[in-house]
Amino acid sequence: MDRSLEYAKMCEGAYPDIETIYRPVFSRRRRMLYTNGAKSVCRWDDVVNTSNYKHWWPLYEQDQLQEMVGEGIADWAGGIECFYHNGEYPYECSWEMFWLCYVMDKKFNKTWNGKEWQ
Repeated sequence: MDRSLEYAKMCEGAYPDIETIYRPVFSRRRRMLYTNGAKSVCRWDDVVNTSNYKHWWPLYEQDQLQEMVGEGIADWAGGIECFYHNGEYPYECSWEMFWLCYVMDKKFNKTWNGKEWQ
């Protein structure tokens, strides 16, 4: 699971868009990791017990990102191959970063420029 500061920034920027298409069931939400960007990472039960819980966002896991795409594996293969060969993702990245870039590209037509989604 990617817990890097860069991935946290990517998730923070993606959160408003992704929240419109993906709302995990409560049991899944409780298992997810959340961050406030200050190198703090914790589970939902710890977040809701803080006064500033609205300033936390999820670190999406690879399987969640794949679920967001909502296509069959055959469709993923072709789309990912084009996405990979066109270089539309951070060159050196985790699988979570790669899939987050893929989701943001396919669902919202946005790419990560190193600072924000455009």
